[in-house]
Amino acid sequence: MRNDILTADSVEFDFGEGYGVTWDIVYPDFDSAEREELDRIVSYYDVQTDHLDEFDPDEWDGDREAFEDERTEELRTELREFFEGDGFDSLAPMMNFLYPTPADHSGGELARLALDTCFTLVNVGGVEYFALTGGGMDMRWEMCAAWVSLGSLPPVEFAELPRMAGRGESESDLALIGHCIAAFRMARDWHERAAQRMVSDFLAD
Repeated sequence: MRNDILTADSVEFDFGEGYGVTWDIVYPDFDSAEREELDRIVSYYDVQTDHLDEFDPDEWDGDREAFEDERTEELRTELREFFEGDGFDSLAPMMNFLYPTPADHSGGELARLALDTCFTLVNVGGVEYFALTGGGMDMRWEMCAAWVSLGSLPPVEFAELPRMAGRGESESDLALIGHCIAAFRMARDWHERAAQRMVSDFLAD
């Protein structure tokens, strides 16, 4: 689990103005997505694919593999068109804050990986940030789960998970709690070492 955003903070930002000028949404890139991931996104967003043809052995000379390859490309096209059209609202930021992104993903790939999380990816002045696609409640469980799903320990600013009904007992929640505790302990160790260096550099006899 990476520690690249451990001490990062949120930044207040007004999404109510400047769209397409001072900030923009980063659209998901589906070109490198595997079929399983495409199917999951289609299901998660209830993208309608009923109009796509079913496998016809006569039309495809029994070549199911070729049909599935073609279907994968069709799904990539369907998803691109969905998020540029009716699905745009699902990518729109809902809260006026910017949040850190992990270092080893960026651009359309990161936007795609974040699709089934509480985050959308935005570009502000050439720098990418996460923004929340929902609000009105404490989102720390969802936010920390999103960062962990992308391979990063959550920022300690958000890692103190709140008590909430139905949270903290499942296997996945317990694992998330462990990652949050690890984030606090790692930050504590960093601060302790920094304090020791200050003592050594300035106060040691």
